[in-house]
Amino acid sequence: MSRTFLIVFSAFYFLLLAVHVFAGEFGPRSAAPEFYHLLARLTKPLLLLSLIGVTAAVVRRTVLSPFAYWLSAGLVLSLAGDVLLMFQSVAESYFTFGLAAFLCGHIAYIVAFTRTYRRDHEVELLRKQGWLLVAVAGYAVYFFSQLAPSLGSMIAPVMLYTIVITLMLLMALSRFGKVCNASFWPVTAGAALFVASDSVLAWNKFAEDVPFSHFWIMGLYGTAQFLIAAGGWRQLADEAEKAAAHNI
Repeated sequence: MSRTFLIVFSAFYFLLLAVHVFAGEFGPRSAAPEFYHLLARLTKPLLLLSLIGVTAAVVRRTVLSPFAYWLSAGLVLSLAGDVLLMFQSVAESYFTFGLAAFLCGHIAYIVAFTRTYRRDHEVELLRKQGWLLVAVAGYAVYFFSQLAPSLGSMIAPVMLYTIVITLMLLMALSRFGKVCNASFWPVTAGAALFVASDSVLAWNKFAEDVPFSHFWIMGLYGTAQFLIAAGGWRQLADEAEKAAAHNI
């Protein structure tokens, strides 16, 4: 992937994200709420569709590996979750189905993050920097303990989801030294922003209204998915370069 293409696509993606966030956050209070509601519904799936399209193009140009399969699966399942959550106002079951889709998406990301191409690494970040493990797990436990009294019958599904998304962030951190820094840092930042986005979403839905919730939820989420995908593209490119060098 050329630098020019990445710059152009990034500009397109974040413009699309900005339009979606604006339509979803400020549209209901505008003079044309129905128009902005439709605009938000149209732009939301386009975010993941664009990332899936670029990922497919990168895979065709680089290497088809287990990492590519699982990264793609995570994006596709996230798209399914996005679409399902769009209909949660119709029936509460759509929220549960959307949660399940994202749960499976996080599992796909977990598997993807364990599929690395460097086998001679020495740095085990979570073992040598144990405070990171304590910090991530501690946040998950504390946040869930604060949210639990408001969950009612959803306590078990949300607990499971919390465990899985926490593991997703930990597996992103575990990639340190196993992939190039240009892949590690975007993916790790994306995983952390994903946790932040879902934290706001859960608090807003189950505990109390968060001011400008759509802005925070979708702004963090859209950025998270972009960073995970972009870091994944870099890993695929690096895998291809290593394979080409090995065959020379």
